[in-house]
Amino acid sequence: MSRLHNWSDGESFDPAAQNHRQQALRDDLMTTLVTFLTDRLAQDPTVAGSKGSALARMVGAGLPAPDGFVVTTQALQAINPPELQKLLAQLEGVPVTDVDAISQVSTLVRDAIQGVHLDAALLEAIKAAHQRLQSDSVSVRSSATAEDLADASFAGQYESFLNVLSFDGVVLRVRDVWASLYSTRAIAYRLQAGIDHESVRMAVVVPKPLHPDASGVLFTRDPVTGANRFVVSAALGLGEGVVAGDAPADQFVVDPDTGSTISSQIVSKDVKVVSAPSGGVERREVPEPAQTNPALSAAHIMELSAMARTLEVLFGGSQDNEFAVVEDAVHILQSRPITTLDPSDDAGWDHGLDEKYNWTLSEMTTTIGPVFRLQLDSGLAYANGLRQCYEETASDFSHRHITHVVNDYFYMRAPDEDPDAIEQRHARHAAKCKIYIDQGTTNYL
Repeated sequence: MSRLHNWSDGESFDPAAQNHRQQALRDDLMTTLVTFLTDRLAQDPTVAGSKGSALARMVGAGLPAPDGFVVTTQALQAINPPELQKLLAQLEGVPVTDVDAISQVSTLVRDAIQGVHLDAALLEAIKAAHQRLQSDSVSVRSSATAEDLADASFAGQYESFLNVLSFDGVVLRVRDVWASLYSTRAIAYRLQAGIDHESVRMAVVVPKPLHPDASGVLFTRDPVTGANRFVVSAALGLGEGVVAGDAPADQFVVDPDTGSTISSQIVSKDVKVVSAPSGGVERREVPEPAQTNPALSAAHIMELSAMARTLEVLFGGSQDNEFAVVEDAVHILQSRPITTLDPSDDAGWDHGLDEKYNWTLSEMTTTIGPVFRLQLDSGLAYANGLRQCYEETASDFSHRHITHVVNDYFYMRAPDEDPDAIEQRHARHAAKCKIYIDQGTTNYL
């Protein structure tokens, strides 16, 4: 091999070695700015954000999740406009209710990010990753470090785009996702949650898209009651119709241990969301014979349930999973903690009732069983009104007003009082009523 003299440092120059070093630098830069979901680095949420790291962990666990790459949090940090900190400082002391002030700062920050120069090395890294996917279209999804968390979901706060058809389109949508980190809604949500704006980082996940026959979400706990059962919503086509509520969806309640369907509600699915030929998505009519077919078969639900159990173990808790079915193969698209569960829903059953009294399971909340929070608040307020009435009148109508709540079951009983005291209250109230009857006016006007 010929060796050329490097006159700058007096040492000989090896072109092959130089090319190797340059390739190593490009590979290192690629890893810093862009990494694939198959890379272990992508499992770090500080690098790939919450959504990206969850996808990478699923890929690493051998679950059927889509292939793709991540534009890391470092990429946005590297190009952040210099005026960013100064603009965010304007939010100091701004109340979350001051939407105008938040919106003004949001517009300035997003415009700055949209207009910032992108380094050639970053563009090269994104282009190389995009070419490696060998896909005509991709999705471009937000993946912030403060997103899909157990105590703060940020659901719907950041932008995501489906069916992006070109490299230029990917770059454009990556900018849009970055800018959405500072949308008015996202800023207000962080203010309300007490999250420092500068502590949040944004990665962008670019997965290969699927063209599913059916898609949906599976909760590994009932998201309303917290009951230990799987709840599935599934629609035809893309799952965005389920998430956004734009497409009719079948509902299934599933035994978490066996994967067998406990109950189902099959609706007429006259429309579905699909990829549009020109990019993005569109709504398309479903032929009438297929409208009443279940979106999922029993076999799909069994397979999906097995994956859901694996995801609970992998992530260590109840999960909200997005899935897609393509030619009878089930794929997991996303998994995040369920944020609506009361952490005390598995409390031990210690009723704490004084058994010398006769307690009644209340029917005033319209259901004899666990009550929702709004029902509980309403029931307690009602019981307080009964107590005030009883202290004044000792009426039979209001005598059961002492409450006890355990594991969301609402019990009531009457007080233990001296019969003579009750008789005296009855007499006082009867006398008061007689006065107003004689006057011809009511006590309640």
